Amino acid sequence: MIELLAPAGNFDALKAAVNAGADAIYLAGENFGARAYAKNFSRENLIDAVKFAHLRGVKIHVTAITILSDDELENFADFIKFLKKIHVDAILVQDLGAAKIIQEIAPEIPLHASTQMTIHNLDGVKFLEKIGFSRVVLSRELSLNEIEKISKNSSIETEIFIHGAICVCYSGQCLMSSIIGGRSGNRGKCAQPCRLPYKLVDKNGENFLKNVGDYLLSPKDLNSLQILQKILQTGVNSLKIEGRMKRPEYVATVVKIYRDAIDGKISPNSQKNLAQIFNRDFTTAYLEKNPGKFFISDKRPNNRGILIGRVTKIFENKITIKTSEKIFIGDQIEIWVKVGGRVTFTVENFHSDGDFCTFEIKNSRGIKINDRAFKIFDANLDAEAKKYFNGEYQRKIFVDAEISAKISQPLILKMTDIDGNSATAQTNFIAEFAKNRPLTAEILQKQIGRLGNSVFTLRNFDVDLDENIMIPISELNEVRRIVTEKLEKIRLDNFILPAPKIIKSTRKIFPHNKIYLKSPEIIAQVDSLEKIKIALESGADSILFSGENFQGNVFSPDQLANFAELVHSMKKNFYFYTKSLIIRR
Repeated sequence: MIELLAPAGNFDALKAAVNAGADAIYLAGENFGARAYAKNFSRENLIDAVKFAHLRGVKIHVTAITILSDDELENFADFIKFLKKIHVDAILVQDLGAAKIIQEIAPEIPLHASTQMTIHNLDGVKFLEKIGFSRVVLSRELSLNEIEKISKNSSIETEIFIHGAICVCYSGQCLMSSIIGGRSGNRGKCAQPCRLPYKLVDKNGENFLKNVGDYLLSPKDLNSLQILQKILQTGVNSLKIEGRMKRPEYVATVVKIYRDAIDGKISPNSQKNLAQIFNRDFTTAYLEKNPGKFFISDKRPNNRGILIGRVTKIFENKITIKTSEKIFIGDQIEIWVKVGGRVTFTVENFHSDGDFCTFEIKNSRGIKINDRAFKIFDANLDAEAKKYFNGEYQRKIFVDAEISAKISQPLILKMTDIDGNSATAQTNFIAEFAKNRPLTAEILQKQIGRLGNSVFTLRNFDVDLDENIMIPISELNEVRRIVTEKLEKIRLDNFILPAPKIIKSTRKIFPHNKIYLKSPEIIAQVDSLEKIKIALESGADSILFSGENFQGNVFSPDQLANFAELVHSMKKNFYFYTKSLIIRR
């Protein structure tokens, strides 16, 4: 069965994801996750989160994907010991040093390679399999054909993103936030510089692009709903929704839509609701083909809602919009003003006349006839989404109850859940002949079915009951409590991972022999002939010639051979640094 993997940045989002139908949740503790500015989960919250999810048959994957510094290793190791104790189902990492620590402390916990590892080919997946990983989150730059080739030729699991925000860079390779903002994405503190306005200028400083927006690096959001059936055929094991910084309402809406789609329930409003809850315009990214310039949402870097119509009339404090969507009190509407900027208001009072809605607003300044109107917040959709974490919609586990109630014997209750787990208990009270009100099957079903405070709900009820029998209601309540507690413990225990069957030493990352280092040497990384000469004259022991440069130079194989010959003539080493990624697009 393919896994639907949902994000949770807080406990409400966790409940929303579970109740909306996720098979697994990924989240982070207070440290080492890739979303330092999400609320995240304290250790106490993590204990509750694991119990909440496991009782409902849902796995918990913990992200520990920041690059670690030496002074963090002790705290990281302590965190892994804690995750082992509470029985999480997987840990995601980017740092191979972090993976080594996990393997030494908790070898039974599956290791998942984060998309920040930028694994984009079969050899990369096989390498990670060899050193003990059980799953790889593939780079978001891969096509469906490439995903299928990797997934169907790999012995470990593969996971891909199917919905949500996308990085403008190769997965895990962006250093832009660190360079210009001092906040590293690889430390979980990305400032999202790709969402800022930029200009592309020529050598004279003049704007090189015409008739485009200012957000030249801001990608659209991924939406793969329309090609979901093709994705399911690739053999990928897990479908991941991005969004640990998103509201619980977003999580509930998106998870429910993809859950239904995976289960073959297609709603005509699915795409509209995905766009309404949040979108920067949508793309299938590289899954089908290279989208080129259509990958970028250059007009707006944040939620644009859905287009509902255009302004037809303007008064001092009123505007009329010809709408294509129904409007309700509490909706938020945004007018895209032609001269730039936005005018946003919450619907409080309005008059509807067919397709024309007249709204009272505080300020109509700048709005012109024919300006576009977008609904950026749908009050009804938001209210429906809240039901998935406010207790109205709950994910319950069906149980079947069997009761034997015989005179002069204790009542015996057996409950079996939908997954085949069973628990049995009996009353301390020995059944007697009833003097007044005998116990009936209806009374028994009513009392045993009172499971509201547990994760269970009664489905089938079978009773073998003597006539004119008496057992106190308090005894029925107590035996029900004992059985449900036993069944809950069984369900939780099912998630305890067994000790690994492989010998620990065979699973070590890079199990090389001891390395004896030479004396230190100076290696100069350069990207031109002039720099090679200067580096050699200045005393460099080796030259690292970069395959990437910012000068626009392209060197032929013959030129590179000449560079190497020059370096070797000085009895120095010549190393060639290839591009960090080889992805043809």
